[in-house]
Amino acid sequence: SKVFKQVLTGVQDILATLGAAYAIKSDGTLWAAGPGYGSTWIQILSGVSSIRADYNKNGTIWAIKSGTAYTGSNSSNWAATTYTGIKQITSVAGSTFWLKTDGTVNTNYTGYSASPIGTGFKAIVGANSYSCLYGCYTSPGVIGISNDNSLWVWGNLSYDGTGTSSSGYSWRKVLDNVAD
Repeated sequence: SKVFKQVLTGVQDILATLGAAYAIKSDGTLWAAGPGYGSTWIQILSGVSSIRADYNKNGTIWAIKSGTAYTGSNSSNWAATTYTGIKQITSVAGSTFWLKTDGTVNTNYTGYSASPIGTGFKAIVGANSYSCLYGCYTSPGVIGISNDNSLWVWGNLSYDGTGTSSSGYSWRKVLDNVAD
């Protein structure tokens, strides 16, 4: 039988990627172990409120520290980005989506150039849509919980739960009374 060994205490959030693992402790410190960090846990940043993986296949991790997004993929390259006033950030299919502390959702998806695409949100997560009907491609999208606890989707997410094969880059309401 396998015996588990305690390696960190006071952990409030975790994230695993290809080989590396990350943990935010209750004191806001970000810790990592694995490729790029070594075989024992090391502290990377302090004052971190959330972590997300970058699903653009480059292995970058997003960490939010005092409203600024930081990125890094090993112990020596963590740095602040130009994204500020951030509550959450996620990347999918070559595009980045970020939720600002004022509830505005922005994206750098082609044609939007860091423009706001919605307001009144309190949480987001990135989503991909895959299609191989006329050649395979991936389309980015985002799912958000609004301030009134309704669930919304944005992007070319072909089967978004609304009962139709929706496409297009606009917000569509999916459910009411959801919790984050």
